[in-house]
Amino acid sequence: MGIMKLMKTTVEIPDHVYREAKSTAARLGIPFRAFLIEALERQLSHTSKYDPMADFFGVFAGEPETIYAVDRAIDADLERVDPDEWR
Repeated sequence: MGIMKLMKTTVEIPDHVYREAKSTAARLGIPFRAFLIEALERQLSHTSKYDPMADFFGVFAGEPETIYAVDRAIDADLERVDPDEWR
């Protein structure tokens, strides 16, 4: 990535959103500014095109192995028959 031109701005954010975003950035070990930029970029790329996988799987849409693991777990559970349920 080349040199990024930055625009300084002021944004009013509800307290609870600010606190959650700030603590999430700290937990991830990234600066708050980087967290905001990434969140905005992700939202902009998400809203620019319809992604049915993201609508259905949410945060796991970009992690096919996680989706497949969940799918396998559901299939395995559905394969088991509980005799009490069939009486």
